[in-house]
Amino acid sequence: MLNLFFVIIGIILLTFSAERFIESAAVIAKKHQISPVVIGLIIVGFGTSLPELVVSIVATLHGNLGLPIGNAIGSNITNIALVIGLTAIIKPISVHSNILKRELPLMLFALGIVYLLILNGQITRLNGVFMAGAMAGIIGIFYYFAQQPSLVNDAYIVEIDQEETKIAQKMGLRAATAWLLFGLIMLPISSEILVKGAVGLAVHFGVSEVIIGLTVVAFGTSLPELAASIISVIKNEPDIAVGNIIGSNLFNLLAVLGVPAIIQPLPVKSVVLARDYPVMLGLSLLFFLMCFGKPSRQIKRWHGIVLFILYMLYIASLCFDTAIK
Repeated sequence: MLNLFFVIIGIILLTFSAERFIESAAVIAKKHQISPVVIGLIIVGFGTSLPELVVSIVATLHGNLGLPIGNAIGSNITNIALVIGLTAIIKPISVHSNILKRELPLMLFALGIVYLLILNGQITRLNGVFMAGAMAGIIGIFYYFAQQPSLVNDAYIVEIDQEETKIAQKMGLRAATAWLLFGLIMLPISSEILVKGAVGLAVHFGVSEVIIGLTVVAFGTSLPELAASIISVIKNEPDIAVGNIIGSNLFNLLAVLGVPAIIQPLPVKSVVLARDYPVMLGLSLLFFLMCFGKPSRQIKRWHGIVLFILYMLYIASLCFDTAIK
């Protein structure tokens, strides 16, 4: 029971501190007249994966090398199947942003490259440097794109800018700085609590850290994306919902797997290559077709139901495999 308590408290604190950190960072950038494209693509787009990154780094430092693999892949599966699935069930998601139409193929390309890198059963330090470097390069490219005036009118950027303007009107620079520092302090602390509880659960139930990462930790670290996506479609800002998931999944693939591997090489079990990675790849391709398939370019309610059912089937298969073993 104590381990479950640690997991629940860790998830709550992690979600809260991550939201405050991203919100305050965006407000500070806004007040310093940073381009809304930079805020939208970099701070908000990738910031939602901060929980995954910090949890994976903390787990690696403690020698729990299965958690980063399970966390990154599980979060990507959860983001598409559960987050987009539930969001689309609440309200169909239309995709208008030209930026997102460029980002999603980039995510699919990254999926292919990362798969080739891990085929030997390990993410080496060199692989980690390459992946983290690729993420840094993508951020640099996005920053370069931010200088193009035409992107300010992109649907995704407009929606983000409207939201951050509302928050900036309510939050002063001092308050934003204080919340930023709070987030910086609480992110690693809450991650320590979550990792402690997650590892304890794995030991208690006799399952691998990868399974706990794919399920409990992935669900917990994906809660910011779930909350943000549902709120976005309710406010009629569908591009934010899709943008959060694309940015988060791209960051998970390259940074959340890459940075911990620089600290210590990560072993990749054959079952992950045979079961979990193909599921993530298949869902990503399905997501692409739903977003950009003609004629509507809309993720409909029945699409959401299909995604949600696929998520439940995947979780059920993990439980079944664990029970057999």
